[in-house]
Amino acid sequence: MTMHEKRMSFTSLPDFARDRLLELLGEAVPSRAPSYDPEMLYVECHVCGRPVLWEPGKTTELLMAAGVDVSRLDERCMILAEGCPTCSPLADEGYTLAVVRLAGLTPEEALHMTRPGGTA
Repeated sequence: MTMHEKRMSFTSLPDFARDRLLELLGEAVPSRAPSYDPEMLYVECHVCGRPVLWEPGKTTELLMAAGVDVSRLDERCMILAEGCPTCSPLADEGYTLAVVRLAGLTPEEALHMTRPGGTA
């Protein structure tokens, strides 16, 4: 089977799976416009487990400022905040945020993410 035939055999896969296979084969991954709206990412406080809500456009603004490639985000991604106005109301410098992808976690990693108080 040639490389072209291999590529044709997985064209029906979701974009993230096809991109990963192309990476493993050492081929260039096509750049594409974001297929997942960054504003749809779930944001949770890792300390108290509450959802974090902010004004529309803030998620995209924060991701772009951090240099996150939004074209690589999908429904498996979420943002964890190390504190929120409810559990840490006096955080003058803001809160540290992390983008995580939930699929592919080992049980130990998933258990670690549930500490200290979040549910993710």
